[in-house]
Amino acid sequence: MRHSKAFSVALLAAVLLAGCVTLPSSPYQPPANPHASDLWRYRLAITPPLPADQVRVDVLYEAGKPTCPVSQVGLRINPQQRGQTLTFGVLMDQFEDPRCDWHANQIWIALGKQDGYRARFSIPVGSVPQTRWCRLNPQHGTCLAQEQDVRAFKVPGDVYQVTILRGE
Repeated sequence: MRHSKAFSVALLAAVLLAGCVTLPSSPYQPPANPHASDLWRYRLAITPPLPADQVRVDVLYEAGKPTCPVSQVGLRINPQQRGQTLTFGVLMDQFEDPRCDWHANQIWIALGKQDGYRARFSIPVGSVPQTRWCRLNPQHGTCLAQEQDVRAFKVPGDVYQVTILRGE
């Protein structure tokens, strides 16, 4: 027996209204702030230089209120090449939801995109300037605060100095 499209829609609506089926809700996406203007600019000085497409920047935002549907949300930011440095901006007021009181918390930097990122580290927003020494290795990449520590890390891979500065 073949049912019409209208019958199928009516049957689905009746089942849903009867409470027999619960459709999965979509994941919470914080609404963008249409008036966002609190932009903090950052520079990455990487030695030896890496092109922008080999560097990933993510910002972790945290909810300041327990009434928020989620406690954290991440946002990818594409760095831009400016000579030998990379630049990016973080909107401190990126999201707007009175239930959440969103604030930027951490900046994550990942280096060496071939076959997955080869080293990754984070810094708290506003805690710049900072320098990390990173050894890029697909299995055991690491970033440390002291050059001698990362050079003592006995795995193969090139060592990069990454300095994060505020401003352009």
